[in-house]
Amino acid sequence: MANVKFEHITKRYGDVTVVSDVNLDIADGEFVCFVGPSGCGKSTCLRMVAGLEEITEGRLYIGERLANYVPPKDRGIAMVFQSYALFPHMTVNANISFGLKIKKVPEAERREKIKWALDLVDLGGLGERYPKELSGGQRQRVALARALVLSPEVLLLDEPLSNLDAKLRLKMRTELKRIHKMVEATVIYVTHDQVEAMTLSDRIAIINLGQLMQAGPPLEVYARPNNMFVAGFIGSPPINLMQAKLEERDGKLFVVTPDFALSLPEDKAAKARAWGGGPQDFGELSRAVVLGARPQDIYETAHAPAMPWTGNTIRAIVDVMEPLGDAVVATVLAGQQVLQVTLPPETEAQSDRPIDLIVDLSNIHLFDPQTEEAIF
Repeated sequence: MANVKFEHITKRYGDVTVVSDVNLDIADGEFVCFVGPSGCGKSTCLRMVAGLEEITEGRLYIGERLANYVPPKDRGIAMVFQSYALFPHMTVNANISFGLKIKKVPEAERREKIKWALDLVDLGGLGERYPKELSGGQRQRVALARALVLSPEVLLLDEPLSNLDAKLRLKMRTELKRIHKMVEATVIYVTHDQVEAMTLSDRIAIINLGQLMQAGPPLEVYARPNNMFVAGFIGSPPINLMQAKLEERDGKLFVVTPDFALSLPEDKAAKARAWGGGPQDFGELSRAVVLGARPQDIYETAHAPAMPWTGNTIRAIVDVMEPLGDAVVATVLAGQQVLQVTLPPETEAQSDRPIDLIVDLSNIHLFDPQTEEAIF
């Protein structure tokens, strides 16, 4: 195992900057997911760790060694690509042992490592098959076994599940967590699927436009996003973001949209006042905010948990309902505001009918519309 450290890492192609000043420490044995939209720079970060891309600026450490100019074969890494990249004319055993043969590992040791890897990825007894005789999930596990037999200090996974169907992806996620627990390798995993990132990783690193937006444990990032991008990217269904403003009413601070107003709890109100310079100092520009409320924090009144019911109710009209079995995702219209809310399966809500909603004010978010940074 080895830690990986990014120090002000930047990558440019000519005048185009694709990764900008990334700083990140990945601990020994940690499972970290790089997540973000297509083209954000996450695979480029992975390829710089692998040595497949040169670093324009900054320093990359693998273990305690500066790795900027270390050849890929000497970095102690192994990589699994999006495509399986298996040799079709070789058996499973031959595919897995290919890297070991290049390293001139003795045959007896190769056989022992192949058996260990096949058992680890649950492919025991399939060593003499060819890739064409395997399912997609089995081929992906062969590619993973081929990387694991090299005993890498760092295992790099570049969207390895993207070619699989939904059921296989779920199974392979479980397999990856089990394998990581057994081999205790440092893993860097690239994906654009935030569900994969949330379920697999010890920490997630959210990247957008080549910049590291936030890094932290999945639930921490979900509950306390640094900015609007992170709030909107993490969470399904996505967070509701609404243009609003802050108003003082009888000594209480409200976040007001054109269609409803929500009373801020005192702890959040104090932070909002500090951000705005105090209740008497709000200018028209500094009053403007973006209100964020996750669908899971907006309840149908008839099925809401116990909470204060003052200044946090919304009257809306149900537009579209999407039953998911364990929940119903409903799109509702609160005046001009279009919101998504998560309702229980026993809801009696119906399309084109009114619905009374209540917002859990302890979990709402406010963002600065100019910087898009979180106010609290």
